[in-house]
Amino acid sequence: MSDQVRGRFEASPEAIREARVFLQSAIAGRVDPEMQSELTLVLSELASNVVRHARTPFEVVVEPNGHVRIEVEDGSTDAPVPKAASDEGGRGLAIINRLCDRWGVLIMREKKCVWCERDRPDSCTRRTAAGFPSGRLELGAVAGNLEVEVSRMAVIALRGEIDMAGLDDLQSAVEPHLAPGQTVVLDLSGVTFADSTLLKVLHHAHGKVNDAGGALLVRNPSDQVRQLLSLGDLKHLAQTEVDRQNDPPSGDAALRSGSTTENPPC
Repeated sequence: MSDQVRGRFEASPEAIREARVFLQSAIAGRVDPEMQSELTLVLSELASNVVRHARTPFEVVVEPNGHVRIEVEDGSTDAPVPKAASDEGGRGLAIINRLCDRWGVLIMREKKCVWCERDRPDSCTRRTAAGFPSGRLELGAVAGNLEVEVSRMAVIALRGEIDMAGLDDLQSAVEPHLAPGQTVVLDLSGVTFADSTLLKVLHHAHGKVNDAGGALLVRNPSDQVRQLLSLGDLKHLAQTEVDRQNDPPSGDAALRSGSTTENPPC
């Protein structure tokens, strides 16, 4: 317990990013970059659940010792319930289950604590063939951090961080372009972090544009975002360099003309 650190946050979308920064500071230099990225995503999902469902201030406790333990405590006694993914959400707990070795919920008199543990890097070799950890459930984009730029060619360039705080901005940028036969390209080269908020928007947009005979593509995702797409079964949306080289000339020209100076094509 000697290295335990605590942080308290308000029940606001902006607090989700603050909690991520707190975690990154607590584990900096103690884990490798890949593990830090995955734990940051886990905490973002836990904090989002508090803000969305518990709606109370919450405390984050981090113990970066032999393994990394994260606890998120809020003022609700309602346990999180895993559910099937849909346009309304349902992907956060699945992501936590995939990226942690153990997690659970402790219900107390007037509050609950959702905790998770991640062992050091060799832990991934102990996961099941399906990709799920061997543990089991036990019961006991500040909006200002997301910039959206939409070109006239339906290339939507995003910059910053994508989380619950930027949901409305992201939906407002994407929805108007989901027209019949339209190809929509999301350029994520400027996105430094994303959680299941992005998956929610992509799942909805992908279904809608497909029904209308169009297409949705994701360009230039970072390693963290690419892993998120894989966790959300959306990796096929990522437009690879080979895909773009094989585009018809008119489509390729359209993509180039829609790119911004800040986010040049690969």
